[in-house]
Amino acid sequence: MNLKLDKIEEDVKELSKKMEEDKKEQIARDRKRNNIVIYGLKKGGETEEKHDLKEKVDRVTEQLKLENEDIKFCRRIGEKLVLVGFHTKTSVELAHARKKKLEGSIRISEDLTMEQRKESQKDTTTGGRKIKIRGRIHPGGAKKLPKNDKENLLDQEERKRR
Repeated sequence: MNLKLDKIEEDVKELSKKMEEDKKEQIARDRKRNNIVIYGLKKGGETEEKHDLKEKVDRVTEQLKLENEDIKFCRRIGEKLVLVGFHTKTSVELAHARKKKLEGSIRISEDLTMEQRKESQKDTTTGGRKIKIRGRIHPGGAKKLPKNDKENLLDQEERKRR
């Protein structure tokens, strides 16, 4: 009887721990929901002022045809990365819908949590599998392999289908 009770208590503890982790992940996703990351905005010297960064972000929002008043905050998070928060989810959706209008090497993406990054790293060309050829792991799949390795991989996949 005690063994069953101990097992049940252990299961309850594991489930409550899992629920707590899921709750933390959901809170993190909610905080990042109205943010985007802009890639390619180079830092303007060592002493880049906040208004210089704001001007660069304003130019990007003009290309995306968004209102500058929608911007809640912007801060640099890397040499070429800028985190931009918006007041509404609609602004983020419009930015993603119009991101093909961006000029030069500027790109935007969602602000992802660590769990979302892990999920998005699965490559669709290999179904999330990592390929090991000549002792090296190629997580990007066949697209990143040298030509002769691509041919070997295609031959292997063809043999599997038979």
